[in-house]
Amino acid sequence: MTSMANKSVEQETARHPLISNFRDAGGAGLNLGQMHRGRLYRSAAPGRLNATDIDAFRSLGVATIVDLRGLQEAALAPTHIPDGSDIMVVQMPVEPRTSGLVRQALADGSAHPDLMRDLMIQSYRHYVGDSAPAFGEALTALLTVQAPALVHCTAGKDRTGFVIAVIQSALGVSDDDIMADYLRTNTDWDRASASAHLKGGSAAVGPILVADADYLGAAFDEITRRDGSAIDFIQRATQGRVTSAHIDRLVQHGN
Repeated sequence: MTSMANKSVEQETARHPLISNFRDAGGAGLNLGQMHRGRLYRSAAPGRLNATDIDAFRSLGVATIVDLRGLQEAALAPTHIPDGSDIMVVQMPVEPRTSGLVRQALADGSAHPDLMRDLMIQSYRHYVGDSAPAFGEALTALLTVQAPALVHCTAGKDRTGFVIAVIQSALGVSDDDIMADYLRTNTDWDRASASAHLKGGSAAVGPILVADADYLGAAFDEITRRDGSAIDFIQRATQGRVTSAHIDRLVQHGN
């Protein structure tokens, strides 16, 4: 995925008024049909949900929320679901492999944009390598459920962006459309709360707070090198638990 262009994609996506970076992952163009709208949603961490939020999710049919945050991340800001809700939260932690290096650089003053950018690219490569089994658990949870699902991490930017891009690629969505959807986080995510907790100056932490084409491109270069294609990555990561039939359920054939 080295030739992705930053092409804008018009999508009629559902939005949630209180959850940052919320949108439908469907609707991008496919070779043999369209990815169903209303099957898979993405967002930043939902936080505390009230009855109105739950009603909004019910109206979309969402029955499962898959949380990709690491265990410590999730414990610091858990998703609260009102008692009696029929929406299930499933923790599928993908631990951030480079977060310790980021914290160290911010603490000792060595943080600078080039280092932070390199660490982000390294992190995305880890998604395809060391973190593949964890992503496989998440992909299994998302692709084998019948009802619509929501997937999120902390910002809905990196781990979530990677998962959605892999699924879209497996469905045949064009590289341009995948990248355009991924980059929408730069306008849809309210990053103020995240940046307030990062020290070291805005210039130093800037690369952590953006969706960058080179980040996702590095992950897909790694997929090409290791697996050949997104569907082959999914097969490896899920150990064959996700089949073409599971993926095909997300496709609306015909126009």
